[in-house]
Formats: sequence, structure tokens, C-alpha cells
Amino acid sequence: MATPDLRELYLSLVCLITLVLILVGGVQVVRHGLKLLLPDPPPPVFAPPPEPADSTAMLKPPRSYEQAWQQTERLRLQRQAIRGLLVNLVLLVLAGLIYRAHWRRLQIVRRT
Repeated sequence: MATPDLRELYLSLVCLITLVLILVGGVQVVRHGLKLLLPDPPPPVFAPPPEPADSTAMLKPPRSYEQAWQQTERLRLQRQAIRGLLVNLVLLVLAGLIYRAHWRRLQIVRRT
């Protein structure tokens, strides 16, 4: 049995690392896809405790502010999930291409 040369070892190591990247990227794509399909509910908005008499109207935020904040939070979480999904899809494509190129070279080196 021939001992593997340095080039074959390098190509094998690159293939192993890209396979790990593909695995991690795949898991992250699923995670961000689920975040898009099943978003987390926004955290509740708690109004400060009312003070006596006249000042209660000044301290309590209007309901429209709470709704606007929740809508903004929902959009922020959706944007984060889309960005994470796209980044990990690019990771999958690049790692797949690098793996394929190095795997082909490794097969050529092993044949010779």
C-alpha cells in the first residue's frame, strides 16, 4: 500500500472541511427557513404602572405605538431570517463547488 503524499492529504483535508461546512450550512438553512415559516411572537409590551389621578393618561402609551413596535419587531426578525437564509445558501453553494473541484482532483491523484 502506497503512503499518501502531501498533495493527496491536502485534497482530502479540504474535502473533509468543505463537507463539514456543507453540513453546518444545511442545518442553518433549515433553522432560518423555520424562522421564516414559524416566527417567534414579539415580546409583550408592558405599560408602566398607572399613577394616581390625572397623570395616568400621560404615562400610558397609546395602543397604536404598541402595535407599531410589534410590527417593526416582526419585520426585523423576518429580515434577519431572510439574511441568514441567504448567507447560508451562499455558503452551501460555495462549499459544494470547492468540494466538487477538490474531490475531482483527489480522484485524479489517486488514479495516478
